[in-house]
This record gives sequence, C-alpha cells and structure tokens, in this order.
Amino acid sequence: MIEGKAIARFGAGDILITPMVKTDFSGGLIVLQNKGTHVVGKQTQSFEPGDTDTVLSFDSVESLEVLIERLQKLKDMMSGDTSDCYKEIRYSYDHGPEGAGDMTLKEFAKMLDDREYGYPQFTPKEIQIAKENGFIIVCGTSDDLMEFEGAIRDEGACFEGGEVYFNKTGVIFPEDDEQPEDCNQITALWCEGEDDNGTPVTWAYQTDIPHESFKIWEDGELYCIGIVLSIADVR
Repeated sequence: MIEGKAIARFGAGDILITPMVKTDFSGGLIVLQNKGTHVVGKQTQSFEPGDTDTVLSFDSVESLEVLIERLQKLKDMMSGDTSDCYKEIRYSYDHGPEGAGDMTLKEFAKMLDDREYGYPQFTPKEIQIAKENGFIIVCGTSDDLMEFEGAIRDEGACFEGGEVYFNKTGVIFPEDDEQPEDCNQITALWCEGEDDNGTPVTWAYQTDIPHESFKIWEDGELYCIGIVLSIADVR
C-alpha cells in the first residue's frame, strides 16, 4: 500500500539514504531525508529520525529484491539500453526542474509577504508549492547566511554582506576568490538597503535574475527583503 505522495529527486547529493532493519529481522526500511552532503555518494553519519522523513518499508526480502531489480533496469535504461523502455510519461505531480505549477512568482511572493522572522521560516506547504512550481526562495539568516529553499535547498556564506554564486544544483564556492564560471550571482546587502518607502532593512539582495520580493519583519523592524526566483532562469 502507498500512503500519501512524495517526490524524491536524486542527483544533487542532498538526500541522505539510510537503511534500517527491525530487531527481529522481519522487515526493513529505507529512510530518505534532506540532509545530504551535496556530494553524490559521499557518506555521512548524521541520521536522526524526523517528522518529514520519506520511508520505504519492506516486509520481506522478496519485495526488496523486486525493487533492486527494477532499479538495475532503470540504470540500464539511463545508460542507453532502450530495449524495454516505455514511452516517455510526465506524471501530473512531476513538475520537473523547470516547474509546471499554475502559480506565478508574483502570487507566490505575495503569499510569503509580511511574515515574522523565525525558524523554520517557511511552512512545509509553502516549500512544497515552491518545489512544484520550480521556485527558489532566497532570504537571510543571522548576520552571515543566505538561505535557499524550494527548488534549491542550500545556504551561502555572506558575513555582513557579499556575493553568493550558485547554479541549478546549489551554491558554488569560489576557489582563490575568483568568480566561478557558468553560474549565477546574488549580492547580499547588509544594513545597506531599504524598501520602496525608504524603510531601512537588515538584509536585501541584488541580482540580474528576474525575481519578485517579499518582506520579513522582526519586532516591528524590517529584517529582510527576500526574493523569489524561477529555476528556469538559473544556469
């Protein structure tokens, strides 16, 4: 039986895959979490159960062997063996990396607008809407981080402002302080920006990527003018 619906997109190194077995060996689990290292195949020991875990539950070794066989077949297909391929299908919930939802950036930014600073900053429903539409939410945390949520989940260091580079897979860290090639840039402004009414803001952003803005407040003061981007506009 399949309970609920979830999409697990592999390939960016951000999914932690953890096998678990029952104490009497009568069954097992594969637990998927958004806690990966951002390096595909690199192992980490950071597993802790969470409320948002995606779980594959197996009551027998035979059921696991069927999944293994199907995964091997998929591997063969992706390597060029098309002898047993079905025609290409796009499921209604599989919006793909470019997004295929029915919400605009402006509508989504309005949904996020005028909230209080906190953690988590966005609800699971808002993050899911961002993923389904291919939207990237960018906002500030503390005095040193640029947070990415939605179609990209990552963070970039920008202590008291600075540039963060990224592409469709996440943040790129420059070597020798040189700007990476074939990537996008967002400049974080620390205590240097203001809204349309001239209200000072702690965090604001500049980028040539098309975007919409939303506001985050803290104790009555403007903390952040966050932005929403479409991953379709990202290199």
